[in-house]
Amino acid sequence: MNAVASATKNTKYTEAGSSSSVAWFGAVPDGWTVGKMRSVVYERREKFNRNEELIILSLLKDIGVIPYSEKGDIGNKSKEDHSQYKVARKGDLVINSMNVIIGSVGISPYDGYISPAYYSFVPREDTCIGFIGYLCSTRKFQKAVRCYAKGIMEIRLRVSSYDFLSMPLPLPPLPEQRRIVAYLDEATGKIDKAIAAEEKMIALLQERREILIHEAVTSRDGWKVKYGKCVFCENKRTNKALDQETVLSLSYGKIIVKKSRDEGLVPAEYSSYQVLSPGNIVIRCTDLQNDQTSLRVGYVENQGIITSAYLGLIVNEGFYPKFVFYCLHAWDVSKEIYRYGSGLRQSLSWIDFKYLPLSFPPLREQEAIVKRLDKETAKIDRAIEVKRRQIELLRERKQIIVDEIVTGRKRVA
Repeated sequence: MNAVASATKNTKYTEAGSSSSVAWFGAVPDGWTVGKMRSVVYERREKFNRNEELIILSLLKDIGVIPYSEKGDIGNKSKEDHSQYKVARKGDLVINSMNVIIGSVGISPYDGYISPAYYSFVPREDTCIGFIGYLCSTRKFQKAVRCYAKGIMEIRLRVSSYDFLSMPLPLPPLPEQRRIVAYLDEATGKIDKAIAAEEKMIALLQERREILIHEAVTSRDGWKVKYGKCVFCENKRTNKALDQETVLSLSYGKIIVKKSRDEGLVPAEYSSYQVLSPGNIVIRCTDLQNDQTSLRVGYVENQGIITSAYLGLIVNEGFYPKFVFYCLHAWDVSKEIYRYGSGLRQSLSWIDFKYLPLSFPPLREQEAIVKRLDKETAKIDRAIEVKRRQIELLRERKQIIVDEIVTGRKRVA
């Protein structure tokens, strides 16, 4: 039996009745009451305290509250100055004021410091915070809280703590809340285990991929060492004419085409962006000291533009561009590239890459290695994509179960 089926087996519930309604929630089941969010939680207002050493926390959609050190290459970076950070305690409900509209809500399992963009709410006496957490993760709630969001642009919408606490909230009796939480903990726990198993398989596939690349580009007899300045030059082509429309981005070591110019951080204009062509290589060079997990090197396959904050490289004649990329990728994965960083935050620069020693076989052999690697890594990439789709389906099933049970559409006996 698969995890999706087992998560719903032996479900004990009855179809919900209704006696009243709340605008965002719809019909409120019999026996439930309606109050405000502030009737069950209140905002914690503890500020950063230099005398209390707490870990920095992050909040991720579909994952919850985790130590920032485990976040990896996702979302915004932590500020160096934590003086404006706030405190969240174990058992607090934490929300991201800007991303709560897409489900960035979680209950903290830690005492820690959170970004000023987050709010932390303390459960009042006789409050089942697990139920509140599940309710806040539903699609209905996300749609409702969006109505409270204010901002001049879609990507800058923000929900205030006052408005969050003012939201009407349907609540079952406390014993029923606890039964709902127990049921959902068990049902979603099974799905989470299935997701973890798929993620483990992805990690193993990715590890196999990196081993293939490393072995293929490792120097052998007859290969010659060349310094970076002989292999590539710095890309200095900027979009001054504003004639390039396709905006590119570097994510998880891959260059992707943005679906919209309004996606992510949007500049006033794009004249300072660098113009990229297929065969170019892009490297994210900053913040090596604080981020030791991200993949930083990407290979360009589409004409477009990317922020000048990245280092762009144009491969010289006599070298196969994709082979050069695979070499730099291997350095990136092994983190050997970090040894060449400089400055307070261990950033990389063009000067660092000028003296990077790389080994090369004859050009024809470079091409043959690339063709083999492209074929073998493509198979692995397809397998990884299948696993990622399965994870999406599991998360969708988890969301459906939570939506049905925590809104009382199906009652837990």
